[in-house]
Amino acid sequence: MENKKELRTWLDDFQLNHPLVIAGPCSAETESQVLKIAHELKNSDVSIFRAGIWKPRTRPGGFEGVGEIGLKWLQKAKAETGLLMAIEVATAAHVKLALEHDIDVLWIGARTTVNPFAVQEIADALQGTDKIVLLKNPVNPDLSLWIGGLERLYNANIKKLGVIHRGFSTYEKTKYRNNPEWQIAIDLQNRFPDLPLICDPSHITGKRDMIQEVSQQALDLNYDGLIIETHIDPDNAWSDAAQQVTPKVLKQMFLDLKVRKITDDESEYNQKMAKLRMQIDEFDGKLLEILGSRMKVADKIGLLKKEKNVAILQNQRWNEILGKMILEGEEKGLSNKLKFTERTFQRDKLAIADVFGISISYSRKRNVHFIEEEELELSQESIFDQLLLVQAYRETQGKTGIMFFEPRKARGFEHLNGIVHAITNKKVIKFNYQKFWESEKSEKVVMPYALKEFKNRWYLLAADYKPKNGEFFLKTLGLDRISDLDITNTSFKRENINVEDAYKNAFGIINATGEEPQEIFLKFDSEQANYVKALPLHHSQTIVSENESETVFKVFLMPTYDFQREILSYGKRVQILSPERFRSDMRKEIETMLKNFS
Repeated sequence: MENKKELRTWLDDFQLNHPLVIAGPCSAETESQVLKIAHELKNSDVSIFRAGIWKPRTRPGGFEGVGEIGLKWLQKAKAETGLLMAIEVATAAHVKLALEHDIDVLWIGARTTVNPFAVQEIADALQGTDKIVLLKNPVNPDLSLWIGGLERLYNANIKKLGVIHRGFSTYEKTKYRNNPEWQIAIDLQNRFPDLPLICDPSHITGKRDMIQEVSQQALDLNYDGLIIETHIDPDNAWSDAAQQVTPKVLKQMFLDLKVRKITDDESEYNQKMAKLRMQIDEFDGKLLEILGSRMKVADKIGLLKKEKNVAILQNQRWNEILGKMILEGEEKGLSNKLKFTERTFQRDKLAIADVFGISISYSRKRNVHFIEEEELELSQESIFDQLLLVQAYRETQGKTGIMFFEPRKARGFEHLNGIVHAITNKKVIKFNYQKFWESEKSEKVVMPYALKEFKNRWYLLAADYKPKNGEFFLKTLGLDRISDLDITNTSFKRENINVEDAYKNAFGIINATGEEPQEIFLKFDSEQANYVKALPLHHSQTIVSENESETVFKVFLMPTYDFQREILSYGKRVQILSPERFRSDMRKEIETMLKNFS
């Protein structure tokens, strides 16, 4: 699915000078209730009347809607008021009845969005419809799941699409019924800026006295509309009484809400803004120049320490620097608590999400911002794990008996910064390399492309600067075997190659170029399976079947030497089910091992 200007056509056709408003009761209760509310909203900013016909309740025993009879009430309300009618649908049967009664707008609720099968069923039932179809976010904060539902509807040739942001469920108690997690909706908006985005403050807040506040936040973020539950007698509503407002309150809300301009066309505003932005650009340039100069000095300090065999971290010096910088910062009006505006923080959250694909959440109970584990992909996890480790190390500094590090460490870490610099700046590097199976070192002149970690060792992925046969080929070189590293002044043109994709179906450091990945089925006993779940063999790992005594996993990769060693490490706790070729190869390997131990 691609962003297109045509996504907004249905919204533009309303020709509104204000945000789109969808309003009406949580549930259609009686014909008179529906008609009375509709007539109250007739001469207002409301364009679409909503009412729940089928209500998916969290627990059985609650009011689950009046069903099909309510559709006739909506038909009558439409005929009398001219308002378009909107309902929630959760099954293909709901869709069929809604279309038969000429309902104008259909939305898919949060509990349905979370189920791809249900969304697909609805999409198939709506194939090619000219009705407006809105998709609420899933109950859990999962942007991919939200987009996936949207794509299913788009692929069903539904032209009039939009999304509703109703917040996300959380176990923790907050002031919201469903945490807004604005960042997720903003991420969706950034990907599809022309897709109409509607806020549901009723379900976000769960409290009528907070609806205006959240509505204003949504409008400040350039949302296209609001869907607000409205009832003539909210306190006695048959469902969600606490979050409904009267038509009178709703109309006053329209007067009080402010729609912000995206920009200002006045020349004075533009001149002032351009000047201020120019100043920011100048300061940014100076900061980068100063930081670049500082890094050069820091490199010299590092080289001097290495030459004289001096420890990298000097605690006393570090504390002196820290104390000095805090004092100087306070003199210049900077707090050591690093205060900044909410707007700045939200901008930085957007940047982190854009660069790393990571969303930052907020816990009111703990008063902290945090990153969900599910948000982190493998490479991201590795980065953040190291940061967490550093933080833990700092917390325990000077305290014994708390953290014990593995004394066995691979060499070569001293080359990391230099090689990263060479990769970033596309500089040819030169070094001596000692292969473990050769007695002499050899000089290498290579173009560095990336660094890869495997089992606590770091490897350089590089190509020969002047290959003998003229063919481009990425070699894997262990940092622990590199010495006399030299970053030359010679630049190279980087080949258009995706290193990550080259190792997507690999295990370890052997990419086995030209080989086809295979589906490999492995059976582990129940105890070992728990370890394999906690630390997957490969990012492609899935569970095929599971019972009390064993679990069958599937991975999709090339069974290279590294993977063979990994499987052998599990001994009798693992069984290779397929493919037969891999099982046969491993059997021969084990037979050879038995001879060595006989």
